[in-house]
Amino acid sequence: MFKSKFYVMKKLINILHRGLYLTCFLIFFSCNGDDETATDDPGDPNDFCNIEACSSNPTFKSVCIDEYNDCVALGIKTKTECAAFAAETCTY
Repeated sequence: MFKSKFYVMKKLINILHRGLYLTCFLIFFSCNGDDETATDDPGDPNDFCNIEACSSNPTFKSVCIDEYNDCVALGIKTKTECAAFAAETCTY
């Protein structure tokens, strides 16, 4: 009789132990999301590509917008970094 209670208790602890690990694992990966992309929006390229030389030269402005779109399409940098990179075209 004592052996069966011990066996049931051991089995119950084993199940709870595995459940605890699974719960921690799920919580860790659900809270570990990348929220940077949700808030990383510099706005319309027509707005931030309308500075200095690009405001008076439509060719420079077009190059700035194309550089921004190409940078975003590559996905290596954030949108804010791509906007700063593209705006350098206007500030030679």
